[in-house]
Amino acid sequence: MAIPVVDLADFTHGTPAQKAAFVEALGKAYEDVGFVAVKNHGVPDEVIANHTNMCSNSLRSPLKKNWITK
Repeated sequence: MAIPVVDLADFTHGTPAQKAAFVEALGKAYEDVGFVAVKNHGVPDEVIANHTNMCSNSLRSPLKKNWITK
């Protein structure tokens, strides 16, 4: 099963019909698959890369470092 892709530009710069179609597609993606990829979101590639690296590093760390327990 493929992860659906929606284009945020359809919502931010689109016509009322494009905005409605975006909302419909987004809702359907979450209902059917539970995930969605968003293109034209405006988040710089560097920010995404930094976040990906931080998540990867966290997942490679021992569990004690990943979770704060009391």
